[in-house]
Amino acid sequence: MSPVRGGAGNSAVAKIPFLFGAARASALPGPMLVGLMVELGGSPAAAKGVLHRMVTHDQLTLTRHGRVGVYRLAGQLLGGVVAIRDGALPPSIGWDGTFHLLVHEVPEKKRALRDAIRTAAHRHGYRQLRPGVLISPYDNSAALADMLVHANAVTGRWEIPADEVPAVLARTFRLDALADRYRAVAEHMRQLAATSPVGAEALLASYEASQEAYQLVMSDRALPREWLGEDWPLPALQSALATLQEALMPEVGRHIDEVAQESGHAGLVERDPGWRVSPRAGRS
Repeated sequence: MSPVRGGAGNSAVAKIPFLFGAARASALPGPMLVGLMVELGGSPAAAKGVLHRMVTHDQLTLTRHGRVGVYRLAGQLLGGVVAIRDGALPPSIGWDGTFHLLVHEVPEKKRALRDAIRTAAHRHGYRQLRPGVLISPYDNSAALADMLVHANAVTGRWEIPADEVPAVLARTFRLDALADRYRAVAEHMRQLAATSPVGAEALLASYEASQEAYQLVMSDRALPREWLGEDWPLPALQSALATLQEALMPEVGRHIDEVAQESGHAGLVERDPGWRVSPRAGRS
């Protein structure tokens, strides 16, 4: 099994920005988009459900051309894709040596809420120090405000001696394991770039291999540079991602053009000139 399968990037929603980027498009007709989503896994009904929810949550816009709906990225989803496309990802922020705390007491009978808090907090850079206590190098609690109210959570700051920081990082952020993950994902992408998948196989391979890489690149900016050594493997991950794109995207693009023609709605595809140069995820 691929080392990247089952990663958090493999959600149904993650398919959408990937497909817009792979198609180098700012607008895609619904029948074509649904067909491509199915090639990445799932049923047409599930794909349509995802699109409907994303429109409802202002992640996509929908316009009608007769009986055919045309979708465009919107909101934060659009901003994230444009940032990746333009290499304009935000730089890392310096760390002042203080940890920021989220402390909550959610009873066992509300386990779903507890798990949701932990998952959402993880996405915003927090890690569990012990049950009910999460720490982050930055105060990102505002992004979790509504959820924290329901959990009766409180925030705070935690200052510890500098010589105790490495032990906390090893226990909570597990940077050695994360670095190993970077290397494993990079190696998988290099191996995949040396193969020659075609058609839908190329589309799926590119999606599965690149999604965790993009997620790692984006989340890397939540790690203070002060925590990382000179041999931190982010550059190797970025290089492998660029190599994968250069190897597979021509075939992926050809396949998407073929799907557009077969759908009968190629004329509703709007190309995005911002994708003229292959995107590379660099560090600011």
